Amino acid sequence: AREEEINAARGRTALMRTRQWLEQHKGDETGRGGLSLVNIRRSKMNHARITRNAPTVRKRAAAKLQAAVRMEQRRSEFIESFSSLTFRRLLFSIVTIQSACRRLLLQLHARKLAPAVVVLQGKIRCFLERDAYHESVRKMIAHETFLEKTEAAKTLQARMKRQLMRLRKEEEKIRFESAMRIGDRIITYESIFQ
Repeated sequence: AREEEINAARGRTALMRTRQWLEQHKGDETGRGGLSLVNIRRSKMNHARITRNAPTVRKRAAAKLQAAVRMEQRRSEFIESFSSLTFRRLLFSIVTIQSACRRLLLQLHARKLAPAVVVLQGKIRCFLERDAYHESVRKMIAHETFLEKTEAAKTLQARMKRQLMRLRKEEEKIRFESAMRIGDRIITYESIFQ
């Protein structure tokens, strides 16, 4: 009920302002730029609708962006964990197959299969080594970024110290000049009284 009263009061205020504006521009012609009551109400309604919906639009856009970021993060984490885990399982399975083939080296099919298993095992090891290399490169880049940020912080701190010292010197200079001016006034007053 309170909100309805507030909205009704706002509507009456807007209507009164519109009538006042129309009375002030009563002599203007519509074709020369004058606005009708319908156009004024329509523009105010459009402005109110845009103003009312703007927070909702911003919230929806922010929620979509956050959801996309979370989805990308989960996807990258899943791919990393899945790749490492899958390669380890494949390597374990290949080692098991290779040991079984070694027990069956007397058979012709096992002798043909063993080299292929060894080649496949070497490829899987290359994949694992490549993942480890990428991880080491990522850590190295992160460490270099940290060092660069530390160096930038030190540089900024040194600049701030120099600026503080300069401000202190300027403050001391101003104090000294003020003291000199006060001393000159005292000497002037003493000469006057003498």
